[in-house]
Amino acid sequence: MSDFRGGSVVTPRAVKYLRRYQYHGSDRSLLYKYVLSPLAETCLVFLPSWMAPNLVTTIGLGLTTASYLLLYLSMPGLVSNESTPWWVFPAAAAGLIVYQTLDNMDGKQARRTGSSSPLGLIFDHGCDAINCCFGVVFVSCILDAGSSLPLLAAIVLNQLVPFFFTTWEHYYTHELILPIVNGPSEGVVLGAVSACLRGVYGPEFFSAPREGLRGWPLGEVLMACSLLGVALTVFKQIWASVRPELFLTKPYTMVLLFGLLHVDMAVHLMVCHVCNMVCRSFRVVLSLAEELRPGGDDFALRCVLRVVVATGVRRSTFPCRRFESDNRSL
Repeated sequence: MSDFRGGSVVTPRAVKYLRRYQYHGSDRSLLYKYVLSPLAETCLVFLPSWMAPNLVTTIGLGLTTASYLLLYLSMPGLVSNESTPWWVFPAAAAGLIVYQTLDNMDGKQARRTGSSSPLGLIFDHGCDAINCCFGVVFVSCILDAGSSLPLLAAIVLNQLVPFFFTTWEHYYTHELILPIVNGPSEGVVLGAVSACLRGVYGPEFFSAPREGLRGWPLGEVLMACSLLGVALTVFKQIWASVRPELFLTKPYTMVLLFGLLHVDMAVHLMVCHVCNMVCRSFRVVLSLAEELRPGGDDFALRCVLRVVVATGVRRSTFPCRRFESDNRSL
């Protein structure tokens, strides 16, 4: 498999693992367990057995794309005006709920037809990532965020950061566990309800100052609460992925490790500045070198040595659980 530049995206060794990959995960949401999942099971009877799960995913992506285009044509600046029809928001909300239902159905359809595959998982995850981008526009239109840069930035962080760190946690812990309150379940439903309220009561419902909130608009308060939840969730995901015991057993070594990460990033940035090069900000990845394996007493020391070798050359490392399982080394 090659990318558009002719380079290899997946190595032959990775392809072998791809064929035997098994998904591990669950959704602990009570809303999903008692409402959304039974709804998807009920709707599953309307799908013919020949319909591919990826087709179900694609139809859902098509609906959210149509909602995005509808919002773009109605609110090109992410700010409503007198010509913005009220029904745009309930229509977008309906598309969002249908997408959520189809997203819950595609996995069930795959198990029903015996067509589950790692490539289907990757395709579904990619479509979900695209829908996160549409979600930024969706929430921005509800809150008329086009005139407020801080609010718009908060919405971007609120929509994209949780998805990335959920994937990051999945990468290191080998399982995708959605908490009791999460974006794909409660978040989508809350967004749809908010869109309906926005369509019925107008922009003032979320943008007007409220005395009960000490003059703060409801939309900004909701976004602040959501960002707090995002921060707590991300902290929990990072804590679940790293090896915090190393900070207690090897304190000097770990302080040196993070200090060398700082040196690596700072020196790389300065070299790019002096040499007029493009700074690859994400070249510092949160992973260990492929040859490192946790488990020995010298693990933390080898981390430091690997960073010393990598400083200013290739990439840096981070002490994570990623390589506690040998079969995840591709």
